[in-house]
Amino acid sequence: MLLTRTCKKCNCTFDGGPNAQYCPECRKFRKKAYTEKCTMRKNQGESRQIGKLDLCEMCSKPYTVMSGTQRYCPECAPKAQAEKNKRQKKALYEANREAINAKRSIERKEARKRLYTCEVCGREYFGLYGYGCCSQECTDRKRVLMKERRKAFGHRELPPDVPRLRRKIDWSSIDWQKSNAEISGETGISMGTIWFARKRIMDSKTES
Repeated sequence: MLLTRTCKKCNCTFDGGPNAQYCPECRKFRKKAYTEKCTMRKNQGESRQIGKLDLCEMCSKPYTVMSGTQRYCPECAPKAQAEKNKRQKKALYEANREAINAKRSIERKEARKRLYTCEVCGREYFGLYGYGCCSQECTDRKRVLMKERRKAFGHRELPPDVPRLRRKIDWSSIDWQKSNAEISGETGISMGTIWFARKRIMDSKTES
């Protein structure tokens, strides 16, 4: 994962991986110096020659040297590289846990976004949920519309001279030996109302 890092030489900031310690410009000068050093060691006979045999550091088997930095045989190289990457990733995560988790959370939310249609203005937008709105203005407008809808369907306003009528139920004629479903089927009263009436009658009997 690329993170913002600080160059050890010039102290500038750049985006780099777990092992990035120098910016691209400083890296060029270091690579040039490293090449000159390798050339000098080769001329002095201190470096390994390509094509010679060497022993693998993991299984101790001989292998043909293909590069100056090769340390493992072809069979052990993938395993060694995987273990090295695992250690580096774990160390990087432990050192930057909060920043990495915050970035992952944002990326996951962005990946879950889909194309939806606004319920108020009909405009298409990218969001996490299909019942949202495209902007704060549409959200406020939807809240007002929902309040008006609840007021129209759930709380009908009557003229001041018309009293509110409540249904009077004669509970004395109810056979409480029957179940709530049977009473509801015979009388047409909702089961919730029957349940509260039964509870009220049982509480009154208990108190008496």
